[in-house]
Amino acid sequence: MAKPKWFRRSTWSSEDQAEFQSRLARSRSRFHKAQYLRIQALHLAKVGTGQMLDAALNLLDQLITQCPDPFELSQAYQQRARCLSDLGRHQEAIDAYEAAIIAQRANPNLHSGIPVEYAELVVSLRRQDLYRRVECLLDEFPPSPEPQFPAAEYSHAVVRAFLAAARQDQVATRDYAEKALAAIGKTEAPFRYHRKVGLVSFVDPAVLAQLRAWCAA
Repeated sequence: MAKPKWFRRSTWSSEDQAEFQSRLARSRSRFHKAQYLRIQALHLAKVGTGQMLDAALNLLDQLITQCPDPFELSQAYQQRARCLSDLGRHQEAIDAYEAAIIAQRANPNLHSGIPVEYAELVVSLRRQDLYRRVECLLDEFPPSPEPQFPAAEYSHAVVRAFLAAARQDQVATRDYAEKALAAIGKTEAPFRYHRKVGLVSFVDPAVLAQLRAWCAA
């Protein structure tokens, strides 16, 4: 089996860390250093244990403080927010999403999904004090006009439906609920070489029931 690249490890022993930092130090470009840190953090976070999530956070903090390349910064904060959320540190995750938004404004053409993820967290926590905030961010950063993967369409429509329901906009709630159900039903993505990529793979039964109820109202 081929050895994984030095910045795509799923283990993080003291030897792994020493080799990674040694190779990182030899990279001359701030952009590449930031990219290697972010990618390695992503692979550690995928392991999902508390220890690996903490390790991923340390790498992301290193990126932010030592090589904050503007093209990597918004994704670094986004990944940081995900790690913090998985650790149950929700207020810190919200703060990280706010930092990601600030970084994304420097690269407005980057469609990262940050506003949707931020809104999903806010809705899941029932942080109604932040509903207006995330709805404004969804307006500020609308989905790309290009074709989207069904999973992305679903996530956007679901969070919009819940936000519209909270402000008792029945027309918008039903419209977004219908869009979410339509995305669930799609069996192909609108991309020639990626037909089976980005489909909706899981729907919370409670969310599905709520979507159907809004459509039937």
